[in-house]
Amino acid sequence: DMSFVELHDEILVDNNCHMYSPSNDLTISDTHRKKAIDLIQKKLENSDNFGWKDPRTTLFLDMWSEILPGCKFILLYRDPFSVIDSLRRRGTDRRIKVFPWLPAVAWLKYNQAIIDFHNRGLDNSIIINISGFNKSHEKSRAWINEFLKYDFYKPYTDVFHKKEISNKPSQQKSLLHRTLDSFYSKQLNSCYRQLESIASISSKGL
Repeated sequence: DMSFVELHDEILVDNNCHMYSPSNDLTISDTHRKKAIDLIQKKLENSDNFGWKDPRTTLFLDMWSEILPGCKFILLYRDPFSVIDSLRRRGTDRRIKVFPWLPAVAWLKYNQAIIDFHNRGLDNSIIINISGFNKSHEKSRAWINEFLKYDFYKPYTDVFHKKEISNKPSQQKSLLHRTLDSFYSKQLNSCYRQLESIASISSKGL
């Protein structure tokens, strides 16, 4: 839903930062908060049940929890090195080409935000390892249906095509990329272990 993507990007720009290098202390102006409230009201006029997908949402979980108290969050995560490798190979963002460490920095910030949100003890979110979901997707889908009190009836095989997904990082990394991955590896692995320990569905699946 581009309405949410554009709002999130506006807030990031207002804070002089970007989705791959968000500020540690994002300020949400009254103008942007009103835009968020108006956006939710518009969605509710059309349906009682709606949702959106945007990784930037992770940076604004508290805002959305406040504006929409009944909102439930499905917080997804993946192995950090697969994500980092994917973002570099995708080649769709000039920033990553110029600053190849940004994927590691972004992965840490987004996933630490998930951990911090979980640690507040709220019951409006679940944390799921995507690989773990795929290992037992029918059981996982039923588990999510129960959490949301909403039936996702579409067969998973209609939306997930295994042959199109690569879970293994490239074996042919440049020296720079190998050096950067090594530099961040301790932080990345530590954060990943924390996620695995608190996930409703870890990499092992259900």
